[in-house]
Order: sequence, then structure tokens, then C-alpha cells
Amino acid sequence: LGGWRGPGAELPGIAGAALGFVYFFGKSMIMYLLLMLVRFTVPRLRIDQMMSFNWKFLVPLSMINVLGIAFVQKLIVPQYDSILGEIQSGSALGGFYDALGANFVAELPRAIALFGLNVVILAALGAIIQRLIHEERLRVEGLVTEPPRFAPPKPVEVSSAAGD
Repeated sequence: LGGWRGPGAELPGIAGAALGFVYFFGKSMIMYLLLMLVRFTVPRLRIDQMMSFNWKFLVPLSMINVLGIAFVQKLIVPQYDSILGEIQSGSALGGFYDALGANFVAELPRAIALFGLNVVILAALGAIIQRLIHEERLRVEGLVTEPPRFAPPKPVEVSSAAGD
């Protein structure tokens, strides 16, 4: 966040130093309050819950994302040459391309496609999570007696064969 830097913190003497301290202290307090807000409002998750979520949702999601990005990268190839030709020819669009940068304009269709892909993936993930939440809510309310689909296995009880 810039540490001690802020408007007027570069003033010479004690005024700049005091203002720099105020900026640093204020930024630190804001970050501390945000961290505490997140810590106190988000429920605690055990490590087994987090690992289960990672392996069941995040790893497949990342694999789908990588495959989708590879597909879009091969499907949409930027046309750098045509945009550079427009800039060099001095056409009306050449000034627009030159102002934004030829690479930016050439990569724009690919960036829009990748953004759309990520929106679709996140929407599908949200629908899956909502469905699992609904199933868990029904199970907790007693309307459904079967365990959730992604429940951890129940421990096996071991009895001694020789007796006590």
C-alpha cells in the first residue's frame, strides 16, 4: 500500500515524518481490521475439510481451466501483422491501434474469450456448490436421511476376536 508514502509525506522536516508515520499507522490499522474482519466472520475449516475441497473441486477446476485456456490459445490467433500494417499505412484505425498498442488490440479477442471461459467455469462451479449446499441443508433438517455424496468415510470399528 505504499508504506509511509502519501500526499505531503515528502515534506522536509518533522511535518513530513509525522505525516508519513500517520499514513503508515493508518494503512496498517486498515489492513489489521480487514484481516480481523475476515478471520472473525469466515467459519473455521479443518485441514481435512480444506484438503477435501481442494482435491474434489479446485484441482479439477484448474485442470478444466488449463485445458480451456490451451483450446482458446490455439483457436484464436492474434493478427499482429494486419494491425501493424494499419499503423504503418496511416489509416484512421491506425491511430487508434497506435494509441492502445498493437499487441493490446491484437490480443483483445483472445482476452475476451478467456474471460468468457472463466465466467462459464465459475458459474458452473457456483451451481455445483449451491446444489451441494441445498443437499446438506436438507440432510441437516432431517428431510433426507442419506449421507451427503462427498462425506468422508465412517471409521470402521474393530472388535477383538479373543474377547475381554
